[in-house]
Amino acid sequence: MAPISNNIKLNKTLIFSANTSWYLYNFRKNTIKTFLNEGYKVYCLSPHDGHTFRLKDIGCICLPLKINNKSFNPLSDIKLFIDIFLIYIKVKPSAVFQFTIKNNIYGTFASYLLRIPSINNISGLGTAFMHNGLRYKVARILYKFSIRLSSRVFCQNKDDYYFILKNKLINQARLDLLPGSGVDLKKFKRRNAYNQNLNDSFIFIYAGRFLYDKGLKELIDSFEKIDQKIYKTKLWLIGFQDSKNISSIQQSVIDEWALKPNISILKPTDEMHAVLEKADCFVLPSYREGMPRSILEACAMELPIICTNVPGCKEIVTDKLNGLLCKPKDSDSLLQAMSSMLRMTHSLRMEMGLQGRKRVEKNYSEDIVIQKAKEALEKALNKSR
Repeated sequence: MAPISNNIKLNKTLIFSANTSWYLYNFRKNTIKTFLNEGYKVYCLSPHDGHTFRLKDIGCICLPLKINNKSFNPLSDIKLFIDIFLIYIKVKPSAVFQFTIKNNIYGTFASYLLRIPSINNISGLGTAFMHNGLRYKVARILYKFSIRLSSRVFCQNKDDYYFILKNKLINQARLDLLPGSGVDLKKFKRRNAYNQNLNDSFIFIYAGRFLYDKGLKELIDSFEKIDQKIYKTKLWLIGFQDSKNISSIQQSVIDEWALKPNISILKPTDEMHAVLEKADCFVLPSYREGMPRSILEACAMELPIICTNVPGCKEIVTDKLNGLLCKPKDSDSLLQAMSSMLRMTHSLRMEMGLQGRKRVEKNYSEDIVIQKAKEALEKALNKSR
């Protein structure tokens, strides 16, 4: 990939902004490293968490940002906008990359006022567009308005892309479609043969935040209805509780799940590829997604997928080709899909996994995402000269 044009005589300082350091490290690390390698000074603006020091280790300057993702309190959101605005004044970035809803909204307002190019990533219009109520209506208005002010907007699924076009929120020339955050195909690659030992349990795995919107209640309900006398199965849930999210599952509920037979709660890991290699099928019964990296990584590891027929998921999984689709918010439909997966022959599940790997290799490589980010930055900088 060619470096950014040397003809652009601007301060080589960028800000990457999101609602967690965990997000920036896990989903944008290699994009950030690309810009660092090209001589950019990169600031990461996000609440500090266990991944902040890892961002520092790769060369970022980390600035703390207090965000309440669970609330649309006007006073706290005004303070958030002011905090971002003052940081942008102080850092004077040549451009900002913004992720997650509040960073997109208030970061765009700040960058627009300061005439700083803003490159926004919409990973799914998500919660604000799924629920009713005054605060969600306000969020939708703010989001729609901020999109108009963005220098460039990346969507991660076609539904969001066409929603923005249909509502004329931004000129099509400033809108683009990304293959999610991409997958590191060198890291996520099956290295061991599939376990065909019939005495072993069949392992379903979910990876992600513990949110009701991810369909975890339906997943638990469905799994408990599987006849363990016929099918020897286990369910692994790997992730963390996002207490600041409106859809967060209480820790007490998660603790109850951990006590149920054949269900294991695993801690998050940066070696997710090693965990996926031990599983037999990946499950994500989400209500809506942007472009779930968890599914992309599972496909790259040649796992068959069970997911809901919703935006974000249905772009990756074709029913009966590389996985099975089920209805959202429907435990019976999910149970039927899980039962169908258990009844399949081992060779058919392997073929589904291979089809998933081919799809990711063709359409969802992380290299595509990095190149798009570089092109967007060059266009934004050229326009601001």
